[in-house]
Amino acid sequence: MLSLIASISLFSKRDYTTLIIADGNSYVSGNGHKPFTSYLKDAQVLNFGVGGQTTIQMLSDAEKQVLPNYSRGKRNILIAIEGGNDIFFHGSVDSAILHYKQYCLAARQIGFFVIASTTIPRRQASDYGDSLACFNDKLREFNAQLVGLACFDAVIRPDTDAAFRSFASPGYDIDGIHPNDYGQKVIAGLVEGVIK
Repeated sequence: MLSLIASISLFSKRDYTTLIIADGNSYVSGNGHKPFTSYLKDAQVLNFGVGGQTTIQMLSDAEKQVLPNYSRGKRNILIAIEGGNDIFFHGSVDSAILHYKQYCLAARQIGFFVIASTTIPRRQASDYGDSLACFNDKLREFNAQLVGLACFDAVIRPDTDAAFRSFASPGYDIDGIHPNDYGQKVIAGLVEGVIK
């Protein structure tokens, strides 16, 4: 019995040459669905997604939570999915972009290959007081500014994928806000298309 346990333990400690870290909001944590990180293969994967998290919180947590995991000698990949919650709570596209940029630059400075991500539309008004239409206009503006930034190495565009074309598209959960299981698989596919 002891030798069997030891064998299982040794097998589980595969020495991967790639480290993938995903950080962000409930789109990263999965919000009750299997997160996209679960579908990523042949890599050590860490998921630091937190529901309701903003880029301000990501920045605050990065030094203790994300950056220390950088592993010399490995391919270190960081996926950052955030921005929508900043706008939901605070209403400012410019502030969301500023903090997102600071976060990505800090990760690149120590050697991470940073993958940025646009945010998908949401079927909700914002806590800030924006109507559904105004909130989604701001999300589109955030996406437009994000893809023009020079603070990351690659970008994925779930907002332009057919899975999230409308709130009735197959990638959305019933709430019209979060990716469902299929949507999470789509995001995983977009990530894999960049890192291969």
